[in-house]
Amino acid sequence: EGQRVAETCAAAGVKDAALTEILDGAYLEKGRLKEAIKFYNEILEYRPNDKQVWRVLGELYTREENYDQAAKCYQAMFSDDPEVSREVIKRLEELLVKLEGNVFVREILAEIYTRSLKPELAIAKLLEISRLDLEKNDEVIAKLRTTLKSYPGHPQATLALARDHGAIRQGDHV
Repeated sequence: EGQRVAETCAAAGVKDAALTEILDGAYLEKGRLKEAIKFYNEILEYRPNDKQVWRVLGELYTREENYDQAAKCYQAMFSDDPEVSREVIKRLEELLVKLEGNVFVREILAEIYTRSLKPELAIAKLLEISRLDLEKNDEVIAKLRTTLKSYPGHPQATLALARDHGAIRQGDHV
């Protein structure tokens, strides 16, 4: 009965934190992932920068094994607040454990590592992408060049970029 009242209020446009928690608990308790996902996507319409909503949506998509969508949620969480980069990176790396060959999650991680001032880790992800998808080599090289422009005085990044740029061009994947 409480759930029905909460759903009616939500459908009528009532935007209340307690209501959100009631519905969230009810959906998850009953294993109604699709409804919970729909509900949280609706919340984003009026709270688009709420990293907790993005976090929960990422977790829901992970439970549903929709890993690319989960990755997008974690990426949005990072975009809203770079201070949560450690958590976002951890969650994305956990997705990679489930999806060994996933290029999309690696692309997001490379971007986040670059923005988090971790060029060596960004380079490592880019090189993984080049090994997994040969058609992405030109894109990887362009991103390596961008990284080199962003970190010109970074000796480790410069050496890695020079070595790996040549290796990708020759087709000799490191």
